[in-house]
Amino acid sequence: METLPQLPEPHRFTCDGCREPMDLWDWGSHPVDTADLPPAHCSSCLVGAAAEIPKEQETLWPIRQWMFVNYEQQLHHRMRLSIGEPPGTTIAWEVRLPDQNDLSLSYLATIYAVCVNWWHQDWPQVVRPWRQSWESRLVVLGAHVLASSDISASWRLLWQWHHPGHQETLILDPPDASLTKDQVHRLNKARGAFYTFHDNRGRTPRFKHMFDFYQAAHSAVAALKKRGCPITAATVGSYLIARSPLTLRPDSIGAPPSDPGRQFRKWCEDFKFDAEELLKELQDGL
Repeated sequence: METLPQLPEPHRFTCDGCREPMDLWDWGSHPVDTADLPPAHCSSCLVGAAAEIPKEQETLWPIRQWMFVNYEQQLHHRMRLSIGEPPGTTIAWEVRLPDQNDLSLSYLATIYAVCVNWWHQDWPQVVRPWRQSWESRLVVLGAHVLASSDISASWRLLWQWHHPGHQETLILDPPDASLTKDQVHRLNKARGAFYTFHDNRGRTPRFKHMFDFYQAAHSAVAALKKRGCPITAATVGSYLIARSPLTLRPDSIGAPPSDPGRQFRKWCEDFKFDAEELLKELQDGL
């Protein structure tokens, strides 16, 4: 039985305010499609800033703001404990998940992740490219998924940092919530939207952008090399095709292209890569 490697050391970021290392970095509703990072502020600095009441104002909104920020940070730290308290900085990131069938609908989710330099391809966590560097990965260890504000329950998905090979734990929060059939249906649609977001190792219906394709190709080359297979456009194309349908059309799902090498080169062309140079770069990096 193969022995899996030791866990990587998660990155630890420093607060822009107090200059202390951060256990948790709250990104808030940071856009998915930007490479810019939000200001780095630890929980203490965020709560302290929310508690400052301007002297010229006597309204209660600053107190409400402080209560909200304080409550949110407590929730984030409880989730950090639930996933096993990684030794680096846990990132709390609020994202919108589009519905699988109706693009006019979306669901709110807060994901909890760490930034690492590598992650084993056999571990089941959600893995996203770290937008600041090709070499790093954002590994999702927890998620809090809501369907709608009128539903008094949500899904919590947890992976364990110290047991990375284990599948996720799925928890209804609260577990004794009284829900209608329609609310259960909507909650399950929200959970399905999260699993669509789960594009670990390129296993998605399609590649949304160059980061997705690069990560998938990297995982394919690593897996093929581990098996002792030749690394060619055809073998990498076959690997990727076997793990994700190329289309969502019901009449053609499961019908692979006749030439996997040509399909791989087409993907490279779509994302502005030279196929042969990309394969060489990926092999040299292993």
